[in-house]
Amino acid sequence: MIDFTQNNTEEKSCDREAYESLKARAESIGKNLSGDKRSKFRLGAELRDLFVSQDFRTVCATYYPIGNVRNCSGTVYFRYLKETFDLDRSTVSRLVNVADEFGDENGRCAEEWADFRWSALAEMLPLTPEQRKAVKPSWKREEIRAFKKNLTATPSEEQPEERKKPEEEYPQFKGWKRNDFCRHIVDLEAENNALKKQVAALNRLMEEIGEQDSGDKTIDFATLDSILTLAHEKAPA
Repeated sequence: MIDFTQNNTEEKSCDREAYESLKARAESIGKNLSGDKRSKFRLGAELRDLFVSQDFRTVCATYYPIGNVRNCSGTVYFRYLKETFDLDRSTVSRLVNVADEFGDENGRCAEEWADFRWSALAEMLPLTPEQRKAVKPSWKREEIRAFKKNLTATPSEEQPEERKKPEEEYPQFKGWKRNDFCRHIVDLEAENNALKKQVAALNRLMEEIGEQDSGDKTIDFATLDSILTLAHEKAPA
């Protein structure tokens, strides 16, 4: 694809040779305005060569009264073609890029694309070389447009897989609000204080048992259960 934003930054004088070259190119362009496929490829090639040659710098003074040849950019190129041949920017861009993408070095349609209509090739410009292989010569412009639309609607295979949502770390609190958490914290603090009191009572009871027993006697589970029950009963309110 041709980059029409390029600027001519070289010091080039508008000499007689450049003027004659532009005149000859203009005559050739005028002969290929008929509109058939062959003429469009020749016209696109001529327009491309004109842009590359920068011969249109000879008319820079027409659009820039100061006559600064360094201002000869795509703007001058498109204005020259519009005023001379009534070719608008979008038409010129399509002609040039179809010739550049699908033409050969002689300004003709490349053999690979000989069976395609020019309008179909123009529709295929935004496609990648790989995507163009899927288009058939029999397709109409509307079918190619539908194909392009489908490409933009279909996710690329190279896109990363959608990340799975992590499992909730605390599902038991799902749907809780601020007040729910506050009440739960108060309940936990009360439960914690009660447990501290029970542990303290159990420690005191164990000390009393230790004073009565040398420690050689093993306490079985039934005895331990009795101790825990007694500790709960003795725990202060």
